[in-house]
Amino acid sequence: MGESDFEIIEHSFDVPFRTRNVNAGHIAFRAGDLDVYVMPDVASRARQWATDALPRETGGLLAGRILRDNAGQYVVVTGVACAPADAGGMGRFGLSPEETGQLRRALARDHPSADVIGWWHSHTAPSVYSATDRANQAIWTDPRNVGLLVFARGTPWAALYVGPQSRGPFQPRGPAAALDKHPPGGYPPEGYRPEPPSRAGGDPPPRAGGARRRMALAALLAVMALGIIALAVEAFQSKSGPDQSVNLSCVTVPDGNTPFAQCSVAPVETPQSIKWYVNNSNTVLATTRNATLSLHPGANVVRVAITYSDHGPVHTNQMNVSAPQ
Repeated sequence: MGESDFEIIEHSFDVPFRTRNVNAGHIAFRAGDLDVYVMPDVASRARQWATDALPRETGGLLAGRILRDNAGQYVVVTGVACAPADAGGMGRFGLSPEETGQLRRALARDHPSADVIGWWHSHTAPSVYSATDRANQAIWTDPRNVGLLVFARGTPWAALYVGPQSRGPFQPRGPAAALDKHPPGGYPPEGYRPEPPSRAGGDPPPRAGGARRRMALAALLAVMALGIIALAVEAFQSKSGPDQSVNLSCVTVPDGNTPFAQCSVAPVETPQSIKWYVNNSNTVLATTRNATLSLHPGANVVRVAITYSDHGPVHTNQMNVSAPQ
């Protein structure tokens, strides 16, 4: 065959074809015209890392494939990597170029047939993207790139954003039972693998009498556990002393014969209530994050108490403030 017998006109790289029905056991997000399927193991690991990092945020990168079938293109998330603990903080998360390179290499090693298709990070409770989150999402220029916002507590467990314009949030659909089983270990867990399925022809089913005894024992243990939990919660809620997670600051401002302090507090998440006090008085002087408080001449003690839920503990802190005499 001579050189003039054929000519390469163009190169074409098409998205691989694979029916999406094989992802029936995955957690699904319907992002407009793009379906995103997250493996239960990926969801479970990310949720556990988010919980372990509390009260700080954490995050990392996602690996997977962009595929197509007769219904169009879709995304499958098959791998997740977590950044070092110091990449996150109170209300913030960020990756340096070096950390990003390390996570990309880890995903390439553990998931050689997948591509890096997005990122994830955590918030302490269900919420939406911040302005910083949207700026980070804009770095991912492919409209099929995904951003997974994982909540350390609450329901739903996550929300999904797509493309550089942060389309979303989209809520998870399908099975979520995988989130009931979290990988063991610390932050982040290493070498986690889901439990293998039970072997066919395994142990015979237990006898009915043994099952009844086990149910009675389980009920007794549950009652005892509830009592222990109630005592622990009561002890926790009644503990005193400053809570270092409550960031309190005050500045004294003289105002003639009535000096006052301008104080502010930075809760770790959205509070249910904020109460300000001065000295030993139980009179609530303000209920906002920023407060202007009247002082007595000389030494004063400014106190703040924060709650995040109806049944949660009271987080307190105090600060010694001196006013001109």
